[in-house]
Amino acid sequence: MTRRAFTSTLAALPASMAAAPTGGDGPSTALGLGTASCFNRARAEKGFAETLNFIEYARGLGFGGVQAGLTERTRGYASKVRRACEQAGMYYEVSSRLPRTDSDIEDFKDLVKAAKVAGASVIRTVLFSGRRYENHETFESFREARKQAWRMITLAEPTLRKHGMKVAIENHKNFRGPDLVEIMDRIQSEYVGVTFDFGNNYVLMEDPVELARMLAPYAYTSHIKDHQLQEYDDGFLLRDAPMGTGVLEIARVMNTLRQHNPNIRFILETMTRDALKVPYLEDKYWATFGPGELPGRDLAKMIRTVREQQSSEPFPQISAMPKSEVIALEETNNLTGLRYARETLDL
Repeated sequence: MTRRAFTSTLAALPASMAAAPTGGDGPSTALGLGTASCFNRARAEKGFAETLNFIEYARGLGFGGVQAGLTERTRGYASKVRRACEQAGMYYEVSSRLPRTDSDIEDFKDLVKAAKVAGASVIRTVLFSGRRYENHETFESFREARKQAWRMITLAEPTLRKHGMKVAIENHKNFRGPDLVEIMDRIQSEYVGVTFDFGNNYVLMEDPVELARMLAPYAYTSHIKDHQLQEYDDGFLLRDAPMGTGVLEIARVMNTLRQHNPNIRFILETMTRDALKVPYLEDKYWATFGPGELPGRDLAKMIRTVREQQSSEPFPQISAMPKSEVIALEETNNLTGLRYARETLDL
């Protein structure tokens, strides 16, 4: 698909999906906005991702809350964040890392205390970044990463328990559902749960609805999104799509999560970038999986889903577009998600 054709496709979206909100004194939706949905603009504009600036940006679009880092951990700054959200009728969730070693614990304590002052009730985190089949070439390497991840959780939990703060671990293209369930059952803490990402585990051959049933009892917050799929020579492509234009059964996943947590929040995470490659036909993809860890039936279902629901048009190459067009497209994608959440999902 050429850039011109892709732009025309966007223009053909219903006006109710593509147009900007009309504004108002308060949020137009309960949908939250995560910083990952704006990573192109954050890279291009210095200060955009500063917490107060990001809150103001999300407020201007009509979002009901944000999930973002805490730029400063002083009590004064955290109080400003809380006031900004309260005055706008918005909520705030922190996005941050867990301590990796004993020397990180004091810094983590400062974060938790500041997050409380800022009005956050949950800290979204990941146990390690990247995709397991790209960052690890052997099962032993991934096993060591899992050990380190467990250590991070056990280092953080006493501080979380002491201050009454919850942490929510995202299924971040690294752990399959059973892995996260095992972690939750092992830690046995009401202060350690899950950030349920609607689409991440497509890359690990897991169906979003089935995964939601598995992880819903532990989910404290979520990343809501949509995806488009397409075959390529070594596997399939996974593209973050404007919400409502992909294959994900968004409403079913939402309802499943709400059965266990009626007050769970939904944070928009549409990353405007090139489609990700999931090279399941390459040996490297399988190197981090132990015997029986990824059942054949899950792989077969994923292949069938891709073949039956794949997009007919080539995916746009975001990396080849001018920066100004990428930033404009990023905002269009976010506004499309906001409209879809409000008008179709009743958020």
